[in-house]
Amino acid sequence: MKLIRCLVPLLAIALAACGGGGATGSANSAGQSVAVTPMDDPAPAATFRKSYRLAVAGTPGAGSVQGIQFTLSLPAGAVIAYDSSWSVLPESMSLSGQAPADGLLTARYAGSSVEIVVMTATGLGIGEFATLTCQLATGATAPAAGDFVVKDLIAVDFGDQLLPGVSVTLQ
Repeated sequence: MKLIRCLVPLLAIALAACGGGGATGSANSAGQSVAVTPMDDPAPAATFRKSYRLAVAGTPGAGSVQGIQFTLSLPAGAVIAYDSSWSVLPESMSLSGQAPADGLLTARYAGSSVEIVVMTATGLGIGEFATLTCQLATGATAPAAGDFVVKDLIAVDFGDQLLPGVSVTLQ
C-alpha cells in the first residue's frame, strides 16, 4: 500500500507535467524537428508503422519491480498518436510481453518525449513489458531502437525501496 501512495503522486505529476494543445511539431533535445500527430489532426496519407519493444534490464529479482517511471525521448520522425489531453493512445503504446494482467500503463506525450508509468500488484522482472508503435512517412527511414533515449528512470520494489541497477531498453 505504501508503494501505491508513493507512485500515485508520481503518476499525477507525470500526467500534469504537460499542457497546451494542438501542436503538430516540436524539437527533441538535439534541436531536431519531431513530428507528432494528435488524434484530432489527420494522419499523413501515406504512412507505415514500426514497433519497438520496451524491456526491463539490469539486476532486479524475478517479479520484484512493482512500479517503474521514466521519460522516453523520441527521435526525429517518430510519430505517436495521442488524444486532446495528451494521453498516448493504445495504438501507440500498450502492455505486452511479460507484463502481468494486473498491470497499469499510463503514457503521456510531453513535447518530444513520452512520460511513462507502469504499476503492477504482481511485479515485473527482466524482459519485455510494453510495445511502442510509431507511425512513419512512407519512404522514411525508421529510427533505430538506440535513437530513443530513456531518462529519469525510477523503479521501486514491493517494499517501496528504489531499485538501483534497473534500466529500460528498447529492442
